[in-house]
Amino acid sequence: MNWTDKGIIIENRKYGETSSILTMLTAEHGKHSGLIKGARNKKSRGMYEIGYLAHVEWKARLEESLGYFKCELLNAYTCAYLNDPMRLAGISSICSVLNGALPEREPFNSIYESLSSFISKLSSNDWLKNYINFELILLSELGFSLNLLSCAVTGQANELCFVSPKTGRAVSKNVGNPYKERLLALPSFLIEETNFSKTDVLNGLNLTGYFLKRNVFAQVNRGLPAARDRLVDRVVQKNSINR
Repeated sequence: MNWTDKGIIIENRKYGETSSILTMLTAEHGKHSGLIKGARNKKSRGMYEIGYLAHVEWKARLEESLGYFKCELLNAYTCAYLNDPMRLAGISSICSVLNGALPEREPFNSIYESLSSFISKLSSNDWLKNYINFELILLSELGFSLNLLSCAVTGQANELCFVSPKTGRAVSKNVGNPYKERLLALPSFLIEETNFSKTDVLNGLNLTGYFLKRNVFAQVNRGLPAARDRLVDRVVQKNSINR
């Protein structure tokens, strides 16, 4: 068995003294793992970092086997952010979420394209907004889309300030205010082009995190990945997020 594809590395797990088991999100073959012999020796060190784009060939004797990867680096996207702990935390978080949320070997071309777009635009001041939008796309592709365009009660499309944790539908300000302690905050940048603050970003991360935890990770008896918690912690500690 063998195939070739392009993919983004979402996990690099040590195997033995010098090898690694890579997990990649590929364009046509979904989340797929394979062994890279010698990935941790001096010659190959630094070639297989998460977020890197590579042309990959997978070979195995049987389809159900782990198999072997042969990779040719196409773009070391994340190398540009080695001195940017915040963006590195974002990359680590998004890759960990994908690794935990996606089933093995099922094609998710739209998620691959969204991940590629997110990483390629990581230098943007809007990257945290893009991160939250990516998690909304992930929820939708997994069958748990949120309806943020109109109020669940009145149907109105203005003054949407909350989201019901039960239904994942937006709730308007007037309807939701009496129950706001039981609702999730809906940051306005998710429904219109507008400036956003650290509070907005934290509300967005809380929103997508709530539904990822309940609808995706709880189904496999897991919590959200530690890397995502670390991203939230960095946002909390950060004085300015718009750079």
